[in-house]
Amino acid sequence: MSVTAVMMDCITEKSGHTMTPCAVSVCTTPAAPSPIPVPYPVVANSTEGVKDAPVRTKMGGAKIVTVGACFKACHGNEPGTMKEVVSLNTGGPAFIVMGAPIVLVELGMVGITGSPGFLNKGGG
Repeated sequence: MSVTAVMMDCITEKSGHTMTPCAVSVCTTPAAPSPIPVPYPVVANSTEGVKDAPVRTKMGGAKIVTVGACFKACHGNEPGTMKEVVSLNTGGPAFIVMGAPIVLVELGMVGITGSPGFLNKGGG
């Protein structure tokens, strides 16, 4: 049984949530005669791991995704070998920008089913 917040499942490392971004990943892709920007559909899955999760709090023994934490990696834009045009990387972490507004855990709002977010976070 999963933990819920505002009547929706919370996102944890064990919950198996899949995230799609609010914007596509546009990567520079090699093509003849010159490289072109191509939009790629990307996804991230919570079972691959959570980065920067709250240290002292877990749900069902699993790390929690909050605003401030990230899904470890995203997939789908790997063919863009010349990197994404905004973040300058591929396969980067995915972060949520809004969670359950009345459920806070250490670092911020708890991620819930349907939380909007962005994928392929840059290094800075």
